[in-house]
Parts: sequence; structure tokens; C-alpha cells
Amino acid sequence: MTAPPKLVLLNSLMPKSKDEDINFPTQRAMFLLRNTLTLLDLGEDADTNNIFAVNEALVSETAKLLISLVPIVKDVYGSHWRYLCRFVLIGWKVTDFYP
Repeated sequence: MTAPPKLVLLNSLMPKSKDEDINFPTQRAMFLLRNTLTLLDLGEDADTNNIFAVNEALVSETAKLLISLVPIVKDVYGSHWRYLCRFVLIGWKVTDFYP
């Protein structure tokens, strides 16, 4: 399966973390981050065994997006960190990196 073309396009337009001058508003980055994590349904009652089995390309592109967003919102406190950590833990579990 392939990732949604709009997500691939969004990733190609996102600033890279290695760029020194990131000109992306923090509030917009937060909005995008929260909506992305909400769409993945990473709540406490999510089935961690089958959540990523549907489309691995979607998970990969989402991870690329999150890598671009995290440096922008690194100083913002909020519940999005819990969902972001859950995304990472579930990804580790799926790839057998989680003990």
C-alpha cells in the first residue's frame, strides 16, 4: 500500500530539522501535530497490536511529518507529548524493538 499523496506532498514541503532558520508558526505546527495524532487514534484504549498493521506507508509518512514538527513545538507543554510518546512506543512494538 502507498501513503496518501497529500501526506507525501506535505512532508516534502515541511521544513527539515537541520535547517537553521525554520519559518513555520508554532501555533500552526501544534494544530497539525494534534490533528495528525488524533487521526491515528492513539488513545489509552487503542489496540496496540493492530493499530499499524493497516498501512505501514501511512505510519512511515506520519513519522516523517512528526520528525519535522517536533523541533518546532519542542518548548510547548501539552497533552500532545503523551500521544507522541505513545506513537513511538507503538512503533517500537510493531518493529520488535520494544522489549
